[in-house]
Amino acid sequence: MLLIHNSRDSFYRNPIGAAPAGSRVRLRLTVKHEVQPDFVRVRTFSVTESWHDMMPIGQLSGAFLYEVNLTMPEKPNWFWYDFRVCVNDCEISYGNAQDKLGGEGQVWASLPPSYQITVYDKNFTTPEWMPNAIVYQILPDRFARTNHVTVLKGRVLHENWNDAPAISSNIKKQYYCSNDYFGGTLKGIEEKLPYLKELGINALYLNPIFFADTNHRYDTHDYHMIDPMLGNLEDFNSLCSKAMAMGMRVILDGVFSHTGVDSKYFVSAMTNPDSPYRNWFKFDDSEIGYSCWWGDPLLPETIEENEDFVDYTLTGKDATIPYWINNGASGWRLDVADELPMPFLRVLRSAAKKADAQACVIGEVWENASCKVTYGEARGYCFGDTLDSVMNYPLRAAMISFLIGAWDSRRTCREILHLYETYPKQFAYSLMNLMGSHDRPRILNALAEVTGEGLTRIEQSKLKIPQTRRDLARQRMKLFFALLCAIPGMPTIYYGDEAGLEGTYDPFCRGTFPWGNEDNDLREFFRGCIQVRRENAVLRTGEFDMLFPTPNVILVIRWIRGGYDALGNEASDSVALCAINGGSSHVSIVLPESALFCDTLIPHGEGEPLTPVDGLYTFCIDAMGYMIWVNR
Repeated sequence: MLLIHNSRDSFYRNPIGAAPAGSRVRLRLTVKHEVQPDFVRVRTFSVTESWHDMMPIGQLSGAFLYEVNLTMPEKPNWFWYDFRVCVNDCEISYGNAQDKLGGEGQVWASLPPSYQITVYDKNFTTPEWMPNAIVYQILPDRFARTNHVTVLKGRVLHENWNDAPAISSNIKKQYYCSNDYFGGTLKGIEEKLPYLKELGINALYLNPIFFADTNHRYDTHDYHMIDPMLGNLEDFNSLCSKAMAMGMRVILDGVFSHTGVDSKYFVSAMTNPDSPYRNWFKFDDSEIGYSCWWGDPLLPETIEENEDFVDYTLTGKDATIPYWINNGASGWRLDVADELPMPFLRVLRSAAKKADAQACVIGEVWENASCKVTYGEARGYCFGDTLDSVMNYPLRAAMISFLIGAWDSRRTCREILHLYETYPKQFAYSLMNLMGSHDRPRILNALAEVTGEGLTRIEQSKLKIPQTRRDLARQRMKLFFALLCAIPGMPTIYYGDEAGLEGTYDPFCRGTFPWGNEDNDLREFFRGCIQVRRENAVLRTGEFDMLFPTPNVILVIRWIRGGYDALGNEASDSVALCAINGGSSHVSIVLPESALFCDTLIPHGEGEPLTPVDGLYTFCIDAMGYMIWVNR
């Protein structure tokens, strides 16, 4: 007996992907057998388990076809389903594939892993600008400085902008600390806005800018004060104003799971039992004397459920979240969002949207954000009540694995497609699709496979990418970025990646931007990919699919049909095809004409138009090469 269901085929599941609360979803199952089954049922589970009989609706290629229409829960939740078929009193189950990544499933002898439908708030919307954004992440101390830098007591300033980040340690507390500075400022960023505009950037994500004790500033001292080495409120207002005038938004980094040990909040709470901040923290009889973030005594943990903390950061007069939006920010990226209580996130979202309905709330979540287990609790961050979207670390991991040859195209595409299947479209089209970040070795190092894994910081400081590996990594990076510009979400550049910066783990992934020593070829490649994306709406808001015709080739297909894009907005019909070849030899690809819904596609750059012959498209992709075609 052969059973078939494919959660990514609209014939078998319609609509594909996440579903609004209260909506209807049609499921189908094909049963190929000599005799008609005694029964075919679908088992569903949301709040409770239910069984639904599937009705026979005819035959397809000698197989029996069954169908059922289901109503999704009225409230956002997960909705799981699998199938049970009985023939001649013999029952078998059919469910998700072995890897649990959706698509075509398989028969199981026991209770199978279920398919997931993410049921989200039918009123869930995300900022209109996000699907069209190209994001540039900046560690403010390391991007650009001005002539005058205010050096605070206890901080070490590098006179030479091109120095490597220092390896420093706090001998007294026996903890690594980041107290060397290069003097990057908000004014420095402002002066480089023309560079960013020319590159094609329209959103800036700034790592923390508030007063803190380290150069990365993830140990906040004062949520309402710009770090004096970066500038002041006037400088921030000016940056936001001039960026917006040039078509760029500014996104801030919010750190609410902990503060710095020397913050005005914790010092007051530690020394004064009557401090207004006393109840922000949990004091105990341990050797340290208080709860701290991941055991680091330099980062006392906050109690986000505390009413005073919520009032100060979210809901009160001049609360942190609305205060900075009212001063020009276009939203927030939340550090370790998956460690913040869900009620806190819900209130935070409400506070941000009240200040500006178009403000974004992006979370740092390293796994699939549709269903993550945190502290023993399953959490969904895309139901529409907390985050607009997340940093797409699973995409980054999948593409690195593909480009270094650890995964083939099939596994890579399945990992990526599963994300888009389980996310609501508005969430998926707002993903922060990153290659590099401040928390990981530079993407050039990752793709050169020279990350410093297992080495001491001193050993990492001496590590350089050999030229042959660097050349290979550069080409891999081009393929990665070409794909980012072809899939839904916000392509995101970590400052300096486009200029060829390399670096292993923190602090070496946080070097200064190499002004005057940029990799111009790499930068121009980035600029060209961004330009193609910005010139073609289909690459931003078109429907989306991926194919894996050979183990080393990934195809991305985007399309707009019927005058409406994937988000339901009016748009001109168009089709785009992006092909990347991660292998060491050229490959010939053949596709049926029906795969692209059009007659002829025009290549970007060099290449011949793609026209079907006898119902087939045939084209070649060079070794480590890419191509993109668009039908306008």
